[in-house]
Amino acid sequence: MPSPAPVIIEAAINGATMKAMQQHVPRAVPEIVADALACLEAGAAIIHHHTDDGLLVGRHATEPYRDAWTAITAVVQDAILYPTMGGGGAHTNIRERYAHVGDLAALGLLRLALVDPGSVSLGPLDVDGLPMAIDLVYQNTFADARYMFDVCAARNLAAHVSIFEPGFLRVALAYHAQRRLPPAKIQLYFGGDALPFGLPPT
Repeated sequence: MPSPAPVIIEAAINGATMKAMQQHVPRAVPEIVADALACLEAGAAIIHHHTDDGLLVGRHATEPYRDAWTAITAVVQDAILYPTMGGGGAHTNIRERYAHVGDLAALGLLRLALVDPGSVSLGPLDVDGLPMAIDLVYQNTFADARYMFDVCAARNLAAHVSIFEPGFLRVALAYHAQRRLPPAKIQLYFGGDALPFGLPPT
């Protein structure tokens, strides 16, 4: 009887959810460490989390990731951990937005970096069932994507490649076709009833 295909479990333990929305979401470093270790003990191999630096903050602090990851890897040495970053725009640039990735790699704590190869409007539906009229774009230009892929290559990092919209996948496939895609985990994000972006799963 053939062995079942292996399954790799990733736990994304907080995202953009804040305590006001869900009191049990881990936000502080000790909470992130505790939840990550519980997930790893339950069988997860990959942990993704955000810090309190939000989408509109250009430079995410290295220290909260460093402190959490040092504590996590002291217990589970082979845990795969990766961060998020802020969105682009006139307030920042990709070198600033990606600086914590380089810092964490230099500390030996990062093996899997994030690459978000496109832009997407973010926001919920309003009370009328329409996309809420807010000005929030998670912006990543083609130049930003090139920078992220180049950093991964230069630092010998694998890449988590987020696919929020079909165009993101076309960018990733172009890098693959030219043999410029690092070892990668391609992650498809499907839109749901409350968040009007991406394709529905079929």
